Amino acid sequence: MRGAPHLHSLIWTSACPELTPGNEETYVRYIEKHVQAHLPERENEPELYELVSMYQKHNHSRSCKKYKNIPCRFNFGQFFTDETVVSKPLSHDVSEEQKTVILIRRNELLSAVKQRSNEKLDPGKTNYDSSLTAEQLLASCKVSMQDYKWALSISPDDEFELHLKRPVDSCFNSNYFEAGIKGFRANVDLQPVFNHYKCITYVCSYFSKDETEFSEAIKNAAKEAKANNLNVKEGLKKGFYKGVS
Repeated sequence: MRGAPHLHSLIWTSACPELTPGNEETYVRYIEKHVQAHLPERENEPELYELVSMYQKHNHSRSCKKYKNIPCRFNFGQFFTDETVVSKPLSHDVSEEQKTVILIRRNELLSAVKQRSNEKLDPGKTNYDSSLTAEQLLASCKVSMQDYKWALSISPDDEFELHLKRPVDSCFNSNYFEAGIKGFRANVDLQPVFNHYKCITYVCSYFSKDETEFSEAIKNAAKEAKANNLNVKEGLKKGFYKGVS
């Protein structure tokens, strides 16, 4: 829609361990070696710090609110955590009634934290406070660290869920990998795949995506160019720049 070149791709590796019950620590060690979300220290990694600061910060836009009743379809701000967490499904030994109670409590806690994070940790807002600590933010929404970590450790369904190590100053960073961001020098977003079905659905939705919006943008740009006696190049440039301003 914005006329910006980008790609969606799959990267295969034979070395990644499978995420299975009892193998979480091995999986986490591998993921943390290859995928990051935190802002690196400027003194130790100045180049990476500048690249992450420039390209990996998420800014809310109209695209975030594409779906009704969802503040950000990309799920920002992300949850902060001082270590990578694998959220696990509740045991099958837990009754359905107990599961309902546990999941309601989990959602209440995480919703409160997410709301406050969006209020205080969004770099695009005027009240953004880079000095805020995890303890201070949790205290402001009356959630204890123990309860927060408990809620974060529980998956909302029967699948694993992954929360990368992400300090409070990195809640609006998208995932990156060092070789990718240094090579492309542009925004990258690397998502580990541990559900093949969801991955296939994601890929299929992209190569079968409707391009109606893109076609309409070109038509509107052409009409505006004709009305202002602009040539094709100037008209398209004007049309697209106007669309993303």
